[in-house]
Amino acid sequence: MRWVPSRKTIVLLLLLVTYFALGVIDTLSISGQATKIGFSFLSSLLVAQWCYQDSLTRPVSVTRWNLWLLVITSALGLLVYLFRSRSMGNAMIAVAKSTAFFLAMIVSYAIGFIVVESAN
Repeated sequence: MRWVPSRKTIVLLLLLVTYFALGVIDTLSISGQATKIGFSFLSSLLVAQWCYQDSLTRPVSVTRWNLWLLVITSALGLLVYLFRSRSMGNAMIAVAKSTAFFLAMIVSYAIGFIVVESAN
């Protein structure tokens, strides 16, 4: 049986690849402030996309104000969405999982940084 990733999984993989690429770009010293702002905006859009894809499987939709909150401050917007869309216990578990994924994004950034740094 062949594994077919869901849209939510694809978005999460794109987030990891985005942070890996940011690590590579930071190592090459070609990133400026505009690049970091662009990556931040891209990350926020990917988190908003994940919330949207998740909301398709739940009885709660992403409201317009929550979408803006996701784009402006993705961490706060994600917390609001998780607590709106789940029971308190499940929301706490989802927050723990999202914290673990955030750490995975940092590791992805570090791997991209180290790979290019070790090649130089």
